[in-house]
Amino acid sequence: MFLRKIKYKFDTETLSYVPIKLTFWQRIYNFIVSIIPAFFVSFIFLFILLQTIDSPFEKILQTKTDSLLTKYSLLDKKIEALKLDILIIADNDNNIYRPFFEMDSIPSSIRQAGYGGIEKYKSLKGFENSDLLISFSKKVDILSKQIYIQSVSYDELIKNIKEKDKMMLCIPSVRPVNLKDITAVCTFGMRMHPIINIYRMHQGVDLCAEENTNIYAAGNGIVTAVKFQESLGNYIKINHGYGYETVYGHLNKSLVSIGDSVNRGDLIAKMGTTGISTVVHVHYEIHKNGTPINPMKMFYNDLTDIEYQSLVENHTEAESFFMK
Repeated sequence: MFLRKIKYKFDTETLSYVPIKLTFWQRIYNFIVSIIPAFFVSFIFLFILLQTIDSPFEKILQTKTDSLLTKYSLLDKKIEALKLDILIIADNDNNIYRPFFEMDSIPSSIRQAGYGGIEKYKSLKGFENSDLLISFSKKVDILSKQIYIQSVSYDELIKNIKEKDKMMLCIPSVRPVNLKDITAVCTFGMRMHPIINIYRMHQGVDLCAEENTNIYAAGNGIVTAVKFQESLGNYIKINHGYGYETVYGHLNKSLVSIGDSVNRGDLIAKMGTTGISTVVHVHYEIHKNGTPINPMKMFYNDLTDIEYQSLVENHTEAESFFMK
């Protein structure tokens, strides 16, 4: 049994010790005074403990934070790798694909431009890792913009490729007469005219064959003329677009009309010798932006090396053939 401690004081009158009797409030006061130091020491100890030892909840939060930082670090490395890939793709785009299709390169100032302003990342400020979050967000935004720009570039390339496909079908790059039917060729350039005996420019090529040999359109286009002219006789003119026109002269018979749409390889006429002509042949011209160009250079796209050389060699034979 706990015994309450009794305090005494010395009574000078009786010369003896007598018990000290305290009031209730005195006892309360003494208790408070005695417990304050212990409470104060305990508080300091608890404060130090809380500062040095994490609680279970704080440990969980720290683990999650460390995990997120690790993930951010891994993602940052992936972003750097993607940036390198985008740079390689952009370099190929600017130096290979776009020049091939005659398209201007995209300036680096556009490809590498920043994204958003200061206010865009305002909501990410005030956190313990705000700098990391803002830096990461900027990298993602810039990468997204670069990918978007590259995507737009590819869309332009696809559109241009489709247009080039259409253009390639229109460019007159095939022979208007089958190679096996050609018996002689008189090429483009200055020559002595076989009838009027004047040395002058021959603006096309003459392809000789038998009468009524098939003549084909050299490319997709619209027939703009089906006429008779004293020098060319019956002739056809086709507008292929993109600055190209073709003329087919000395025809025996035209099989198309003005306004007809023709495709490369369509039968358009029969070979003859109308107009100023000494033998059956087709006079074939190609004009680019109004200027005559050598059709032999265009035939090369439609012939093997051997076939092309055969046409060139026929030039000598043709000169004497036309002079008959």
